[in-house]
Amino acid sequence: MRRYHLLTTIYLAVWSILIGIATGLYLNAINFVIELFWHHLPTWLGIPGPWRAVAICLPGGLLIGIVQKYLGPAPLTIAEVLNEVQQTGHFSYHRWWKILVAGLLILGAGASAGPEASASGLVAGMIYWLGRRYKLIRDQAGAYAHQSFWAQNRAIWGTRLAQGGPTKPLTAYFTSPQQQKRFYWCWTLVALGGFFGYFHFFPQEGVIGFHHPALTWQWQGSLVVIPAVITGWGFGFIFVKVSKFSERWLGHPEHPIGKACLGGALLALTACFSSDILFSDRPLCAPSLQLSARLPDQFGILKADHYKRWLFAGVARRNHFSGDL
Repeated sequence: MRRYHLLTTIYLAVWSILIGIATGLYLNAINFVIELFWHHLPTWLGIPGPWRAVAICLPGGLLIGIVQKYLGPAPLTIAEVLNEVQQTGHFSYHRWWKILVAGLLILGAGASAGPEASASGLVAGMIYWLGRRYKLIRDQAGAYAHQSFWAQNRAIWGTRLAQGGPTKPLTAYFTSPQQQKRFYWCWTLVALGGFFGYFHFFPQEGVIGFHHPALTWQWQGSLVVIPAVITGWGFGFIFVKVSKFSERWLGHPEHPIGKACLGGALLALTACFSSDILFSDRPLCAPSLQLSARLPDQFGILKADHYKRWLFAGVARRNHFSGDL
């Protein structure tokens, strides 16, 4: 039995690391799609920089609307993922390809959204898939406790989920809530090790990723902290109010193509003022992705993160054009 538990631990460790690496690969895929949409395609088609936002956001909005109409609302926001898990006790991982396609298209089209929206659905699906296999491995532990090493190995790695799968909740496999929390924390840290290890060996240089710019700090910078916090709270308050108001208009699934096209038009229009509107104010690391000259600093309000979220919330919160707001 001890050897069986050890093999199970190795199995969980390998898959946890692979989940972390897969999440990193997803971020790399986002950067690849962004580079393709905003650099390679415009270069091949001869589209000048100032017109790239129009040439990409308008057809991008149309494609997003078509995907939403025929594949359903995807990707889910973080709140929707958590709400589904809390209400149903599980997350359907069979729709991973819908989340992947919709997430890459939305982020590649320059939507002012973070990758955490679609990534949360993919990660939740992988975690639930691994959890179901873990329960099945535990259920068959008694039958393989005294089998040979190779028989146990085949039983663990060759496990196949039957229709319906294990019926007991995961909490039934722990003797106490503390043991369950330690289990979650342990394998979460292992997955994070795989995630950050991937970026250590394959540093991210694209729009989406970890950036470490050199900063020259001066004490005068602390004088703007309080005004910045107050301003952020103010725009956050506006965002919440406008978001609730907009859901009464856009909270129904009708006309997803029209709503997505409207979102693309607004994104293209505002990107003409500042390219920081795109990609949730992620820095456009590649010079080729610079779209237009910046407006004077007095119009810097367009770069405020909460303002951008408020601007697109009315068009896209329920249509998922902006992913997780």
